[in-house]
Amino acid sequence: MNKIQRAGLSAISVALLAALTACGGDDGNDDNGGSVSSASSSSSSTSSSSASSASVSSSSSSSSSAAGTKTCPADYRSITVSGSFIANANLSISSPDGKAQLTAKAPATNPGNFKLCVGTPAADQLPASAGARNYEVIGEGAYAALLNPTLTITYATAGNITIDHLPIPASGAYGGTPDRHIAAAVTAQGSAFTYAVDAMTPGLYMTSEPTP
Repeated sequence: MNKIQRAGLSAISVALLAALTACGGDDGNDDNGGSVSSASSSSSSTSSSSASSASVSSSSSSSSSAAGTKTCPADYRSITVSGSFIANANLSISSPDGKAQLTAKAPATNPGNFKLCVGTPAADQLPASAGARNYEVIGEGAYAALLNPTLTITYATAGNITIDHLPIPASGAYGGTPDRHIAAAVTAQGSAFTYAVDAMTPGLYMTSEPTP
């Protein structure tokens, strides 16, 4: 093989390696039940997020627990977004019991790596005011940059519910006065009974079961 032939093969090899490298990158890691999809296509995971807005009221009061941060426990459902970033991607995670779903939209600009998770804390971490069902939303990283984070809760029947929110405590178990209180009427949404609450703030969302 002459020098010209060897030089040509070398150039082809470099070009092939560059092409393979460009195909790499992780658009999002589906840890255990989460999903990432391009916002340019329809996302079936967010279609159940509609809910009745009838009889909704909310109030705010100071909480005795200082807000803190927390890492995602191993038994929570989670999704990690790292590597290559998909602008405006639809993110979705279902809770371990399958009765709540966190959805959000990634921002237009890359906020850096982040992780989202949903689950229920251990009984000794719940406050005395815990609801019939309790869902903890945790964000590691750029949670504040997410667009329209929403927690959609599915119920067995229609009726009146309450949802209270506690911020993540600086340490220890949840406690203090909820900083949000929502009273709502759940009605049928297709074949399901759901209520969607904005989840702009991570923390514990405590819900009652519907009553007449």
